[in-house]
Amino acid sequence: MKIGIFHWNFDSIIGIGGGEVLIDNVGKALESPIYTYVRNKNNKLNFINISNKIPFSARIFNKYRILDYLSWSSVNPEDFGDFDVILTSGMTTRAMIVPENVPHVNLCFSPPRWLYDLWHRRRNGLSFGNNLVVPFGEAIRIWDQAVDNRVDYYISISEVVKRRLWHYLKRESDIIYPPVDVSKYQCKDSEGYYLFMSRLEPDKRPEEAIEACINTNEKLIVAGTGSIEKQLISKYKNNKNITFTGYVSEEEKISLLSHCEALIFPSIAEDFGIVPIEALASGKPVICSNDGFTPLLIKNKYGVITNGKREEISIAIKYRPEFKPQDLINCAQQFDFSIFKKNINKQIDLYYKDFNNKF
Repeated sequence: MKIGIFHWNFDSIIGIGGGEVLIDNVGKALESPIYTYVRNKNNKLNFINISNKIPFSARIFNKYRILDYLSWSSVNPEDFGDFDVILTSGMTTRAMIVPENVPHVNLCFSPPRWLYDLWHRRRNGLSFGNNLVVPFGEAIRIWDQAVDNRVDYYISISEVVKRRLWHYLKRESDIIYPPVDVSKYQCKDSEGYYLFMSRLEPDKRPEEAIEACINTNEKLIVAGTGSIEKQLISKYKNNKNITFTGYVSEEEKISLLSHCEALIFPSIAEDFGIVPIEALASGKPVICSNDGFTPLLIKNKYGVITNGKREEISIAIKYRPEFKPQDLINCAQQFDFSIFKKNINKQIDLYYKDFNNKF
């Protein structure tokens, strides 16, 4: 089958996140090209930039994710090939209008979190416009549910996303876990530091990890960039225990994971979370929050589950039990790329046959 993969965008300034890593692996597994629009020109992945195929009248909206439905509804997949299946990745690509004889599969990272499960948290966190955003949010929800009808089949990346997709949109989905190339990670002796590795955003709660390590007088390396990076550096730059690395390369990431004591991952209701699995593949335990997919994986068997706040993270650091590195590595094996490749090819084939049997 000829499969067209369309990913919502790649912003080279923000950098490569879990979504970009996943869709890159999807392209490799399905042996298909990935079409997206690349912001800021520096394309660090082998994605095909389709910005010039979006009409100017719609292109101005792709700078704003909440209005990006407009730009994707103007993209004609037939401009890029005669596809047997269209697989879209992300929230706004669901707005694509595909040929009537082609099944549309969406790889769902999550229904829009700021519209649904994080709606009240995000709204209450606004310093202004709290009342104005209410009718605006409701209008976007109506729009989101309208474009949902354009999707024939959903793939969810975890049980958490499957539940959200049914709860908010009443859509069933099949779960396929994202892959990790377990073989490239290394387990080495600890160099005495804890590691926080993620985008520096409020929902990832980096400050809880930082304060916990200050409370326990432990060293913490904070790897990643994001909207609150400058704020955190300004606040903690003079603390000898806290080191900020900014964006790290793949080689640096592997090295940091291999030498840490443990990964601290206090993210709020993480959809999936690649980094905890990379930590396990490195033979390192994970100190995580008690919601989202990560605690379903950790189970207090491959790390410690906390409430994600600095007090409990501090306790987990002080009284962390010993874990056998090989047990952690064995847990990560279920996410190996070879298993993912087999699963996604089988699922796409089932969707293709089901669609054609119906019509």
